[in-house]
Amino acid sequence: MGRYTKQTASDALESSELFEQVLQRDGFTLPKVKASRLLTKWRWRDASGVEEGAPVIVATQTLFNYNAPSEGQDVDLAFADLSNPVSIVRYRMQFAKA
Repeated sequence: MGRYTKQTASDALESSELFEQVLQRDGFTLPKVKASRLLTKWRWRDASGVEEGAPVIVATQTLFNYNAPSEGQDVDLAFADLSNPVSIVRYRMQFAKA
């Protein structure tokens, strides 16, 4: 669907992916397609000054899920309004020097 990456500072990077998820369940005559966007913000520091076990890279991911069109509706409706997600999930990750 779509992806971009940009460096926002000398020690930071942001990436965004817009993708479709295809859902097939019992009772659906056709699979449902829903839109999702994953936004990841990365920050890092020079590993040479970091003690062992301390995080070198920290990332925050935010997953935005949008409504799937109802049965019989055009699949393109999944991408028609990306301003109002139905759920937002946030993750925080840390990567340490081993």
